[in-house]
Amino acid sequence: MGEPNRVSNRIAGMAFAFMVLAGLTMFGYRAGFAQSAWERIRTLIALEGKPLQASPPVLSQHVIAFIDNSPPQQQAEQLLEHALNGYQGALELIAKRVDNWHGLLNTDNNRLGTLLSSAYNANDLRVRAAAVEISLAHYNVDKTRASVDQQAELATPGHDGRLYAVWKLGLLGSRGIETGRVFQTLLLYTRDSDATVRRWAVEAIGLLGTDETVEPLLDIFHNDPSGVISERAACNLAQSGLLQQQQRLRAVPALLNFLQDAALEPQRKAWVGQALRDITGKDFALDATAWRTWYDGQRPSR
Repeated sequence: MGEPNRVSNRIAGMAFAFMVLAGLTMFGYRAGFAQSAWERIRTLIALEGKPLQASPPVLSQHVIAFIDNSPPQQQAEQLLEHALNGYQGALELIAKRVDNWHGLLNTDNNRLGTLLSSAYNANDLRVRAAAVEISLAHYNVDKTRASVDQQAELATPGHDGRLYAVWKLGLLGSRGIETGRVFQTLLLYTRDSDATVRRWAVEAIGLLGTDETVEPLLDIFHNDPSGVISERAACNLAQSGLLQQQQRLRAVPALLNFLQDAALEPQRKAWVGQALRDITGKDFALDATAWRTWYDGQRPSR
């Protein structure tokens, strides 16, 4: 009786081992297959590398139909969101419809307000220009000389809503309405005794996007007693506002001089380094020699 039992136990043990081995093999196959499939998916949706489009960046007929049947608030939201995402046709539709949105938009703590904040920081300057147009529609400000007259009056000391008037002047000048006059008016307010007025004058000047704004912004950055205003001037030189890349590069020589200015306080010098990096795409920290060497190498030899 003992031997048959031992044989039976060995057979049972071998069968169990075979089942375990087969299970492990099948598990390994399935795991390997799943791992292979996941690797393919992971490769397709990796955060690194070039952008991967979900579909052609063209407004669908479904979206256009929705916009056509929506009130102005939803039209502005939908089109600005699609413009931010690079959809072709969105900016053109904003340009065609924005004049019909005047006085009909609400941007207080809602989706449109959030989208506008993003649009003012978009890398595509056309989207920033769309944000300006939508802001003028929100404020119900017509793009006319009379509007500049009105806002210039409201921006003077003693008027309620003075800060809004300064900002609206920048919006109007940004769209080519009395830009030279707006610039001179805003320059006056960059020397105002009220630091908040000076700050919004800087932001408004940044919207103008003209060559003439570079030098005043550099001066404000270096000399305004307020660190907040100095930082905003640096940001409008480097990334904010409506200046184009070639215009921002005009600020580099002065910024290099600032970097070597022993009298410039450490915080402003740190902002110089940040501005240089944002404008050029290079990063030499606060190494003035490295920055100067790089810049000299970019200039054409005579």
